[in-house]
Amino acid sequence: MTVKQTNRAEQIRFISAETMDKLAELQLVPSPINYELIYTFITGEVPELNRELDQFIQTDTLIDDEQASILHEKYCKLQSVTDEIEAASTDLMVEMGKIQSVLELAGQDTNAYGNALEGANSAISKQSGDAVNLSKIVEKIIVATKAMEKKTRAMELDLESSSFEINKLRESLVDSQREALTDGLTRLANRKHFDKKLQEAVRDVYDNGTDLSILISDVDFFKKFNDSWGHVAGDQILRLIGKCMMENVKGKDTAARYGGEEFAIILPQTGLEGALSVAEHIRKSVESKKIIKKSTGKSLGRVTMSFGVAQYKEGEQITDLVTRADTALYASKKAGRNLVMGEHEIPDFEEKDINIA
Repeated sequence: MTVKQTNRAEQIRFISAETMDKLAELQLVPSPINYELIYTFITGEVPELNRELDQFIQTDTLIDDEQASILHEKYCKLQSVTDEIEAASTDLMVEMGKIQSVLELAGQDTNAYGNALEGANSAISKQSGDAVNLSKIVEKIIVATKAMEKKTRAMELDLESSSFEINKLRESLVDSQREALTDGLTRLANRKHFDKKLQEAVRDVYDNGTDLSILISDVDFFKKFNDSWGHVAGDQILRLIGKCMMENVKGKDTAARYGGEEFAIILPQTGLEGALSVAEHIRKSVESKKIIKKSTGKSLGRVTMSFGVAQYKEGEQITDLVTRADTALYASKKAGRNLVMGEHEIPDFEEKDINIA
């Protein structure tokens, strides 16, 4: 075992020990789901998970198995999806290798068949009318032809089987890739997918000279709602907002869970006025929903959102566009929340006063 392998093994043992200690501290049963959840927390590989778990820890709130299962579904699924993609890719390469082998064998068989025919033709040309010898040569040709037919049929069956497997693997790979770019809770695009689509939208501006706007939104007083009704109810709110987002986007638009209780939408071929209209539709849609706790049927009131909207300026950095939308969002919250504010409405002093790292 190399030094690198030894260090890796020691690191895993250390993290495992820390995981068991944290499970005991949180009074969680060390089930596979709970273990993976806390192991991921200890490694710090998913910052959003750490932020949400830290809220429980800082408030001395015990986590039950149901809440742990929900957190596991939200934050640990992506790694499993990544493993699925890797496995699907590996299987695809194996199937492609099979096809290559079949084709190589087919080439060898075809060469052998060609050589057999060439030999027979040469033998026929040397004959001087001997019917017996000619009959034997023809017989050899028939045998070689039948053997080639048999091998060709076997090759066709192998290719059909491999083609079927490749189609299944391709579908699996596409599904896994889609899952890797989707937020598990809201089914919207995740932050990684949002960043990718925004880069593509900016390139489209340069290629086609079209407009591009984005909106960034935030759930008003979401932490207070979570503290009052719990994270399960909070997740219900996020799913509801995700549905409202999807109902108000179309075509090339991309709705995403930007992070935590923040959401964003990329609006290609849309100017500032059009983007403000989309934001206002979503704001009204969310505000109109009455929140009911499923377990008790009790009304939890209504939830509102604040929005910031900005339009891309040709030649600017993408971060500048996001900063203006974020600044407009901050201004809408400062102005009283449950508002839509465009970049043109931001007072100059606010633009200078806010530094978004």
